[in-house]
Amino acid sequence: MKRESESDDLGCIVGAVVHAATGRSDAVRAWLERLDDVEVHERVGSDRWIVTIEAAGGREAIGTIERIQGGEGVRQITLAYQYCDEFREGGWQWR
Repeated sequence: MKRESESDDLGCIVGAVVHAATGRSDAVRAWLERLDDVEVHERVGSDRWIVTIEAAGGREAIGTIERIQGGEGVRQITLAYQYCDEFREGGWQWR
């Protein structure tokens, strides 16, 4: 992941399940697909979507998670996985 600025010292990937309200699953998926840092992978059952969030930093990842949680038709987002690299002198290192 490319380092965007001097203050951005993390690169994060988050795996999550987004739970849509009953009857809102397709609308939630369409909205998720319009978010730049979200990839929708698969539907689980009738109201859940498996997604990956790729963010340049920890703050950006949290912001995207909060945006999803507040999205219209979203009941909740459940985090399943998080991985962050930290930029240190010499390059990216696992954090």
